[in-house]
Amino acid sequence: MALKKQIEQHELRIASLEVSTSWQAVSDRDPSRVAPITRAVITAINTMLIDLTAAMSHKDWLSHHQRQKQGIRRAHTPGNFRGKQADQ
Repeated sequence: MALKKQIEQHELRIASLEVSTSWQAVSDRDPSRVAPITRAVITAINTMLIDLTAAMSHKDWLSHHQRQKQGIRRAHTPGNFRGKQADQ
């Protein structure tokens, strides 16, 4: 969560291709024309969706590495996997 705190400290806004409402938050529209409640709702929705996307990505990354370890462990059993060979 250190990255999230740094983003908040620097008041950065994130626009993501996967989160279509994030473009509304960083659009060139005059901020004074957008109601404060609308801005707050869009910001909250964007934060939630980006957090959800990050959590799903992290879970996918963990499962990928777990499956990779399982495959290596399975390949070690019959002696098929020797790892990276030393340069000659």
